[in-house]
Amino acid sequence: DAATIRGEMQEKRFVFRYQEAEVGGEGWFELAADHQSFEGQWRPEGSKRWLPWKGVRLQPQPGRIWLVVLEAHWEQSIGEAEYAFGDMLRSYLTMPSARHVQVRHRYFHDADDFRRLCNNVQFLAEPVVLLISTHGTPKGITVNGKTIDAATIAASVREASNIKVLHLSGCAMMADDTPQQIHKALGTRATFPISGYKRVVAWDESALGDFTYLSFLLLRGLDPKQAAQQAIRVSPYIGNSPVPNTRFRSLGLTVVEPDVKQVAKAGGDDK
Repeated sequence: DAATIRGEMQEKRFVFRYQEAEVGGEGWFELAADHQSFEGQWRPEGSKRWLPWKGVRLQPQPGRIWLVVLEAHWEQSIGEAEYAFGDMLRSYLTMPSARHVQVRHRYFHDADDFRRLCNNVQFLAEPVVLLISTHGTPKGITVNGKTIDAATIAASVREASNIKVLHLSGCAMMADDTPQQIHKALGTRATFPISGYKRVVAWDESALGDFTYLSFLLLRGLDPKQAAQQAIRVSPYIGNSPVPNTRFRSLGLTVVEPDVKQVAKAGGDDK
């Protein structure tokens, strides 16, 4: 649930009031001289007892990168077999060459759940490849028959400045202007590219495409555009052009970079 802290500096102490969903209170922090930790106290409204509140800045581990997979349940009834793409990726990235990759796999059930999980991404100290695994349309992510649109996606990842790429692993989410709308809604926070597929994709086609693309991203250390180019060279069906004499359809893997002019304009508007 959302919580807020509002206060002011009183000499070297930040004195604040906080508000959670069901309770509020007051407290204070003092920042350590090295700016790497803080200590303070807090107490809920109506209490006379102060409690300690300490925090330490997470230090990035050199070379570490995260793959965060947020997945919607694919099954609609008990008659359907379970399918979990995040489990496949977690198992795949256990080889020695992937020791630097940390994987987190979580399920989301609706837009609120999606926002909550995305908000957690900002607290990882290292770069993050954020992969959304679900059904999709040119208008956005679909979960339980509802669409999470570009504006909601942007609001969900706004604070996560550590995202290296947002990968929309679903059908046709790059066919319209959804990635451009996400970047536009982010304004000056549009610092990362968005990748995904232009076509309606089958599970085996997109799974093999994602494994190839992620291998270049996570194991070879390429940037998203380079990783996409290499993935298409290795497996041409991942690109836009049909491959003769094959049963796989072309996926249309696309990487959309933030519009530098649009970001600059947003910065000017903020002022």
